Amino acid sequence: MRIIKCFKQLEYGRSMLEMLGVLAVVGVLSIGAIQGYRYAFNKYQSNETVNELNIRVNDIAQRMDMLIENNHVGEINMEMGDTTRTGYPIMARMHPQYIDFFEMFVSDVPTDVCKQLLQSNWDLPFSTFVNITPYEGDVSVCEQADTVEISYEFHKDLMGAEEIEEEDRHEIQRCRHENDCKCGSCNSETGLCESYCTNTEQCVKDYDDSRWMVCCQKDYIVGDYCCASITEDGKCCNRSGNCCPPEKPLMGSNGTCYACDYSGGIALTNPDSCSVVCPKRYLNNNHHKRCILCGVEGTSVADKPIWDYNGNCYACSNTSRISGGGEPAAQQATEANCNKACFNRIKIGEYCVLATCPLSGYTLDQDGLCRVDCPDDKPLRSATGTCYACDTGVAVSVSGVTENCSVCPDRELKGTACILPTCPEDKPLRGKNNTCYSCDDTASIEMADTTTCTTVCSNRILNNTYHKRCILCGAKDTIYEDKPVWDWTGKCYACDDPTRFSGGGETEAQQATAANCNRLCPNRQKMDQYCVLSTCPNTNQVLDQDGACRDKCSADKPLRSATGTCYACDTGVAVNVAGVTENCSVCPDRELKGTACILPTCPEDKPLRGKNNTCYSCDDTTSIEMTDTTSCTAICPKRTLNNTYHKRCILCGVEGTIYENKPIWDWTGVCYSCETSTNIAGGIEAVAQQATAANCSRACPNREKSGQYCNRITCPNGMFEKTSTKECYSCNITTPVPTTEEECIRCINRKFENGYCVM
Repeated sequence: MRIIKCFKQLEYGRSMLEMLGVLAVVGVLSIGAIQGYRYAFNKYQSNETVNELNIRVNDIAQRMDMLIENNHVGEINMEMGDTTRTGYPIMARMHPQYIDFFEMFVSDVPTDVCKQLLQSNWDLPFSTFVNITPYEGDVSVCEQADTVEISYEFHKDLMGAEEIEEEDRHEIQRCRHENDCKCGSCNSETGLCESYCTNTEQCVKDYDDSRWMVCCQKDYIVGDYCCASITEDGKCCNRSGNCCPPEKPLMGSNGTCYACDYSGGIALTNPDSCSVVCPKRYLNNNHHKRCILCGVEGTSVADKPIWDYNGNCYACSNTSRISGGGEPAAQQATEANCNKACFNRIKIGEYCVLATCPLSGYTLDQDGLCRVDCPDDKPLRSATGTCYACDTGVAVSVSGVTENCSVCPDRELKGTACILPTCPEDKPLRGKNNTCYSCDDTASIEMADTTTCTTVCSNRILNNTYHKRCILCGAKDTIYEDKPVWDWTGKCYACDDPTRFSGGGETEAQQATAANCNRLCPNRQKMDQYCVLSTCPNTNQVLDQDGACRDKCSADKPLRSATGTCYACDTGVAVNVAGVTENCSVCPDRELKGTACILPTCPEDKPLRGKNNTCYSCDDTTSIEMTDTTSCTAICPKRTLNNTYHKRCILCGVEGTIYENKPIWDWTGVCYSCETSTNIAGGIEAVAQQATAANCSRACPNREKSGQYCNRITCPNGMFEKTSTKECYSCNITTPVPTTEEECIRCINRKFENGYCVM
């Protein structure tokens, strides 16, 4: 019985070891629960933020056309306030450089939430930046600090980069008004921005606040950013003396900071900083000057001692053909002895390649690539590794390597190609490329010996133009039987094809472009160098002067422009008809002047003639460039002559017009309100020889002339002045702005420190 009792006591007891095990399990579960909670919380924060951003962005997008029309610049008011529901400061503004874009900035975003936001697949932004770094798919950009600022760019129509026409993208700095350009002014004639920067300056983003573009001395530029200073080892520093963080001390030419153990090659603005900042790294001192780590012990690329010209590291066993590589100390990596780094590699041309192929069934080709062995029935290998039979009619490029051609005894090397000296019976026609063709081949064959075309192949035609094409156009029992006419490239066309093509027609013509197209196609005629239809097959169309079929103009709009647009005869517009008298003569009261069909005398309702010969009404809101400046105020007393180089006849400040409250203008004739915060290049004097020399205060007592600008004497409430440019900034702007203490204290939410007005 005692044994049983003892057994029962042991069954119900717990040893110390068991208890520690239980506690360990509970601890692990607790840690997992905490991590799971943290992930769920961050996911919630990012989802809520994206949902709110969607609402804010769509609201602004609906207002963008109105904002653009009103020449709005700077910050955009958001009814939802300046803080998100998740607690992040937020602001939006018109893009400082591109008129059809606006920006939104979300600040103080924690690293993990930042990563969730970037991975949310939000498709509205045109582009995304984290601090000053563009987001290109790598969420590690969120690790620059404990909290970061995410900035988004949006097109006003909320289109992504792939949806926007090429000419509307950021590469072209388009403008309509002076405000659209950063670091420059808007040329109204070209519609492009012209830079204010000198030859020693460049317009780049401010390193302290990448939302602003500045003219920066080139010696202070790193990547795309303007630094307050640059250290001897190439670090870009801001005005507070902050450079790249200690954990990422190496500054790349793109403005990104890299850790010393970063595995890739880094392009540097200051190449000498490579081993100075990171002693383990060394410079691949070719033209690309990459700071690399290839083959260094204790790193992730220790087993990759060879590199290409971009600084990418490779293992010796890699089958790639590597451009460059080898010696760290080599002046040119492409001149290095590849065998020093990898005993199994040799140098061919500018490449480091394997000395032998590691795989059976492969051969090292003359260009250093491992190619699959060619089979017995196709022993002839091209320079790109394609295998051919010896009797193929194709001239095979073997890069001039005799050994590659010698596998076919009946072929010979001619230049870089291995060819058949005599074409076979089934492919008797030799083209200029030394390839042999059959007489029924549908190709348009360019010839070297033109005499062989019709003598060897009686069913073919020689288009004896500069390109000398041997063609099948119109040949019976071929796919071109119903296509008897051709262009200068030898392409065949049907007689009723609406295409206007260059060339075509006569077999024996010395120049096909001079041929009588009507010989082969009775419904076609020759017009200049083109074969065109004599009449349009569609009764609602007419053959225009350039040989194209266009829709007929109506009786009330009989005047056709060179691009096919129809106008009424009494339109005030000067219509470009490419100088064709017949097109202008449909309107008896108009005359041809140069390439345009114009009204000799402007009508009563549009009495003002512009430099472009278009007639305007006195109430037209256009800023009209004039040739005869005396007619501006003489014909339209309400208007004003901005008598600068461009001589604009304008309506600025005129009562009863949309410009009634905009009495001041810039040199392009764009009207502004006295209250606009913009500095206006130009002025207000009607008879001033130069508007920039005008007394700005005549129209706006709150303005004064400074250089070529009319600047505000004082900024409006809620704003303060930047000392260097006299621009007005919102009291709520998050970036420090250089100014005076007197200006800074206008904002109760800011303070003055070391020459800057800060939040």
